[in-house]
Amino acid sequence: MTQEQLDIISKDLVKTIKLLKGNPHESGLLFELGLIKNEMEMYNVNKKRNDFIKLILSGLIFFFIGWISCSSFYLGLTPPIVKEIKSKSQNNSIRFENIKEFKSKFNEFQFNSKSFIYKGQIFKEGDILGNIKIEYIIPNVQIKVLDLKERYSFIIVIPNK
Repeated sequence: MTQEQLDIISKDLVKTIKLLKGNPHESGLLFELGLIKNEMEMYNVNKKRNDFIKLILSGLIFFFIGWISCSSFYLGLTPPIVKEIKSKSQNNSIRFENIKEFKSKFNEFQFNSKSFIYKGQIFKEGDILGNIKIEYIIPNVQIKVLDLKERYSFIIVIPNK
């Protein structure tokens, strides 16, 4: 029986009990009340058992998810979905080993708003050129770069041309 059916039956049961208060010896109604009571007890027992089974199954599922994630963490495995994505400018052949080398080639850069052109390739904020990462560019003012090897930021003033 569903919960709605049991709710309807329980309302009828309350009405029937009120009717029986005055005359408790009507056996037909008492027999029906006994059947309803047994039906409700069976429903509650089955519901508790089903809830217990659901609890065990959900616990097993979460246990295995945790087991897989922990074992992949300790074994150093990464899921096949996670891949490193590189932009076009990160796969180029232009590399700078340090800030000194970057500053020596700085006069060859042609600045265009928040990007610059060097040897025919366009670079913008966030691009990595070897050990140098372009943090930000303020047009016609300055460029901030980070030496990834030394973990040192440097600001270079853009000359007016």
